[in-house]
This record gives sequence, C-alpha cells and structure tokens, in this order.
Amino acid sequence: FESCRFADSKIVDDMVHGVYSEITFLDCRFIRSLSDALDMDISLLTMDGCTFEASGNDSLDLMTTEAVVTNCRFLDSGDKGVSVGERSSLFIVQSELKGCEIGVESKDESVALLVNVDLIENKIGINAYKKNWRYDGGGYATILNTRFSANAVDVAADRHSSLFLDSCVWDAIPSLRDKTEIVLGKDHVRYKADGAIAAPLRPVYVEGWLEQVGLTAPLYGRYVEHTDPKVRGMAR
Repeated sequence: FESCRFADSKIVDDMVHGVYSEITFLDCRFIRSLSDALDMDISLLTMDGCTFEASGNDSLDLMTTEAVVTNCRFLDSGDKGVSVGERSSLFIVQSELKGCEIGVESKDESVALLVNVDLIENKIGINAYKKNWRYDGGGYATILNTRFSANAVDVAADRHSSLFLDSCVWDAIPSLRDKTEIVLGKDHVRYKADGAIAAPLRPVYVEGWLEQVGLTAPLYGRYVEHTDPKVRGMAR
C-alpha cells in the first residue's frame, strides 16, 4: 500500500487487519480509527513514512508478527502507539511516539529494539510486562540512541520483563542512582551509565545489537543503514 489514507472507521474494532500476510505500507495515513488502526497477526510487516493520528485504541497492534517500522509517527493513541505481543519482534527506527497512553509496549515473550526514536508527552514511554499466562516470560526491549521528553513515566517493567537503555537522553538527567530509584523503581530496568548521565554520549552502533537481542532474520539487517549512531532521537 503506497500513499493511501485510512480514516474514520465506525463499526469493527480494527480499521486494517492483516492475518498470515506479508504487507508493506509506504507513506500511508491512519486517522481516527474506532479502535486499533492496524492489527497484524502471524504476519510480516514493513512500514516506512507512515503516520497514525488519534487512534481509538492501539495504533499498531502486533501478535506473533515480525515488523520493521521506519520514519513513522504515532500521535495521540488512545492506548499504545505500538503494542508488541505474543512473541512478536519489532525493529523501530527514526520514529516518533507522542501523546499516547503508552508509546511502545512489549509483552508475552516479545522483543523490541528501538533506535533513534522520540518518546514525547506519553503517559508511559516504554512499558514491558507479562499479560498472558500462556507465556513463560514478559516483554523485552532494548532502547538505543533515543530521546525521552515530557513523559509522565519514561520506562516501566514488571518482574517478568527486562529493559536495557544505552546512550539515551532526557530533558533533565539525574544521576544514575536517582534515576533508578525515582523514575524507574524497578531493579530489572538497567541503564548503561555513560548513556544515562550526561552528554557528550558515545556513538552506539546497531549492527551487533540485532543478533544480541534475537532479531536475526535478514529483514532486520536491511534497515541498519537507517540508524544514526551519533544522533539521539530522530535525525532531523
């Protein structure tokens, strides 16, 4: 789908729904969905240059799906900007999540890798937890070269989940100890000290991270060139 507009769904939950599919969206807009704007189940998804606005529930909902999202914006989602669930994998690059209840949520043995992402004015920037009893683990996310701004809570995770952040920046950066206790309050959320305390931050290159976090399919490697190791948040 290229340069398409999906808007104002009124009856069914999902405005666009893909199942057992391989789908690419280029420069598309998803506007004012009744519930989820785009729901992908057991599929392969690539998105570039797309915008989601005022989704009633999740803007992008993944179930057992492999997804790459580049140069996209998720604005004012009623629930999650991107929901990564039930052993899904997400590589999201050069994208913005703003004004959502939750920017990105990883759950139920799903893996998310965020690089050069802006998380702005969300109630929770990143969340990871175990939702479904059928899965042994919770959610896992690695966040690199990302900017947090004016979120009520930047990151959160339950005891079944883990988050790792490196070379990210915040509007006001406390010490590593204060950030762990005050902003997070969770031992299983870890910061790399040189990324959490102060600029200038060292460049973080993504190539080695894909295999480390389990995104080994060739699909993910093709999008490494979209990342910028010297920029925090989206490269403008």
